[in-house]
Amino acid sequence: MFPLTHLYTAKLALGYETPQTALGSLFPDYGAYLGLGRNLCHEMGVDMFHFAAEQMPDHIDFALGAMTHGTALPGIDWYADEEYHGVRPGFCFQKAELIVDEVKACCNLPQNIAIWKTHNIIELAFDILTEQRQPDIGKTVLNALPENNDAFCTKFLGAYLERSDEDIREMFTEVTTYFSFDGNNVDDMAEKFIVSLKRRHGIENCDKKDLIRLIHRATEIVEPLYDDFMEESVNAIISDLRKRTGRELPLI
Repeated sequence: MFPLTHLYTAKLALGYETPQTALGSLFPDYGAYLGLGRNLCHEMGVDMFHFAAEQMPDHIDFALGAMTHGTALPGIDWYADEEYHGVRPGFCFQKAELIVDEVKACCNLPQNIAIWKTHNIIELAFDILTEQRQPDIGKTVLNALPENNDAFCTKFLGAYLERSDEDIREMFTEVTTYFSFDGNNVDDMAEKFIVSLKRRHGIENCDKKDLIRLIHRATEIVEPLYDDFMEESVNAIISDLRKRTGRELPLI
């Protein structure tokens, strides 16, 4: 999923929101900036929770946020990316099949990454619908970013990853610019997607106007399914969080 839906998932699953839960819920997608593999970042939530509980208990909220994101708990990305209703890959890949040929043509995608990038379009649709249900949710992260000499979460994550505070601070501030945190601004979402294609894959000549049309088409696909998917997935996350952490969390 993309940032707004990760923020919303953490808020629903934990029953509260803090700057730590917000930044934690995004970390598994941010860690690649530090050279950490995607799979490692998505699987370390439970280990991070135990590290926090044993060594830095005032940062448990960060670890809880990360647990709602990844695949080893499993978190929301398990259901979105890996497996949904016993079918692999997950929900966002399944729905991407409906528009993959159009996205491939629109964005000049090679066949080997067409379904992956199309599933990102489905994830953007989730963020649009999340914004409708939780307006301005992205501001939590924008207000929580660690600034110079701010040890808010850098000490914890730096200790866990054995990286410098400045590395952690740079990761949060830089990677945040890669995403749109306003689910109402589809133009900005499309622009950042196009920039990402060039930065990560060297792909150019994506038709922005057609991409915006396809993001809206993806939103039409997801909208009638959004609430059921989120309720089912978040309740499963809550159940697993209870088992792994011993915390009492209310079902939504």
